[in-house]
Amino acid sequence: MKILFFLLFFIHIQAFTNTKPLAWKIATERIRDSGTGFFISPNYFVTNFHVLASLIQSVSSLKDIHIIHNDRTFYRVEKIVSISALYDLAILRTNQPVDFHLKTAKGPLHSHQPLTIVGYPRGQLEVIRQIGEIIFDKNQGVSMPFNISSTLKGASGAPFINSRGEVVGIVSETFFNTLYSPITIDQLNAVKEGRYSVNRCNNCHPQEWINQALRQLTRLANTGNKVAQYKLGLYYFEGVFVKRSIPKAKRWLRRAAKKGHLYAQNKLGNILLAENMNSEEGYRLVMQAMEGNLTPAMFLFDRFIVEFKENSFVGSHWKIIHDELSKKLSERNFYIPNGGLSINPRSNLCRFTFSSF
Repeated sequence: MKILFFLLFFIHIQAFTNTKPLAWKIATERIRDSGTGFFISPNYFVTNFHVLASLIQSVSSLKDIHIIHNDRTFYRVEKIVSISALYDLAILRTNQPVDFHLKTAKGPLHSHQPLTIVGYPRGQLEVIRQIGEIIFDKNQGVSMPFNISSTLKGASGAPFINSRGEVVGIVSETFFNTLYSPITIDQLNAVKEGRYSVNRCNNCHPQEWINQALRQLTRLANTGNKVAQYKLGLYYFEGVFVKRSIPKAKRWLRRAAKKGHLYAQNKLGNILLAENMNSEEGYRLVMQAMEGNLTPAMFLFDRFIVEFKENSFVGSHWKIIHDELSKKLSERNFYIPNGGLSINPRSNLCRFTFSSF
């Protein structure tokens, strides 16, 4: 009965998508598969901050950024309403209103709601066919599906949609090659209300909006915001928006890790282990993240010991640890054959925490 319900839900969403534009592609003439977004009102469009920032680097005016549905209907961006580097969100106003927009879910999320993702991975409209559901977990909070298709270039900003057609989450920054939680509706509401975001920049060039958002992120990091510290550490590590600096990346990640940010512990631990497979600090940080029940930490640690086996600091115990981690990951629908990531054939989706940020 449950499988039948999920199947009917998917058919409903697929048919609805063919007649109503649930998600739109945001692109320019030069960059055709940049990202995804959706309308939350007739003129207000939501996408990721990093998607908008990448597009702005290639245009001289906001009007050169197009919002397109299935390569047919398109609108132009008229104004930036609010952006947040902290929450990786951008709200834009278009030159014309649309006939249909999505509603965001109100109130608490309900367990076992079926979900789907509508986006533009590789620049092509796709309803992600792996149906998932919201799961409540006493250790990880609220979990949501993270389909492997949503990590493809172009899917950033895609909405998670429940059976009532409401948005319950937004695909976030996957270009860091780091596994993330979706953006929450609470975070979207914060940006709409001007909290942790930039919403005023009179007569600014579009790039100045991005610069102001990054300066705000740095200020938040300096005041002790662990999420900002984590994001800034990632920016420095990847060389995105700032000049690449591994020492600065470590410094910001270490600050966030000391405050208990699980993703920062995991990222810094893996950086240190990549530099020195016997790093005691790296091992300790990864252990802290795994003790915090962070699924990506288990996956990356398992991949590490499978690659180095007896040469890693776990020595001859690597096989026992690998078997135990594989069991835990399989229980979470995270399947790793021979150390390589794939999707668990039992459910064809991965679940990640929705509340770690």
